[in-house]
Amino acid sequence: MAFVSLGVSVTYLAIMLPSAPIERPRARQIIDSTALRDLAFINFALGGFPVLIGYFAPLVYLPTFIESQVHLHNSADLAFYMLAATNGVSTFSRIGGGFLAARFGPCGTYTVALTASAALLFGWIGVHNLGGLIIWTVLWGLTTGLIISLPGTIAPLMCPDASLLGTRIGMTYTPAAFGILVGSPIGGKLITGSASGGPTWWHFQVFTAFAMILGVLSNGYTWYHVSWRSG
Repeated sequence: MAFVSLGVSVTYLAIMLPSAPIERPRARQIIDSTALRDLAFINFALGGFPVLIGYFAPLVYLPTFIESQVHLHNSADLAFYMLAATNGVSTFSRIGGGFLAARFGPCGTYTVALTASAALLFGWIGVHNLGGLIIWTVLWGLTTGLIISLPGTIAPLMCPDASLLGTRIGMTYTPAAFGILVGSPIGGKLITGSASGGPTWWHFQVFTAFAMILGVLSNGYTWYHVSWRSG
């Protein structure tokens, strides 16, 4: 994977680096103070914190869940392939998300995707066999592909000045980064032992589902605000 990343990086740098000298750009702001007075933007940015808890924590523990709960021969191999399948399926929704956003609006599409993801996380509690696992994995990949691809299309809608777009995108992803950082350790503590000796997962699953619900509530307000402002 490291060599693949290196090869791709070298290729796009060779294409994107300018061949002629360019004027040195002025330094951009790290923080846009006006954004701190924009309630819709603050809701959107803070909403990324629980959303990425609800997204990344299940991905981290999905292989362990499969090995402990779906009792099949070579479950370790199945765990690896199911995780790869989740990311592979999300490719379709990452690409298709742009078409849905163009048709129904990015805020609405994003909020619906968050709602569907929260429902799937609650539904995950009932997954105990291979058939249910495959269906859940496919649906999870489709909804989460939208969660990853759409936030970048919403940030420009709440940026009054194009020169501040990079700053506001950085501010948007800062709380989300902390969600990635703390979600998996907290979730891991919620996976407890049961009387039968195996791990109990429902505490973890409910935790991630409620985290996603917080994201729905936060971004629902942003959807309302953007729709009202656009008339």
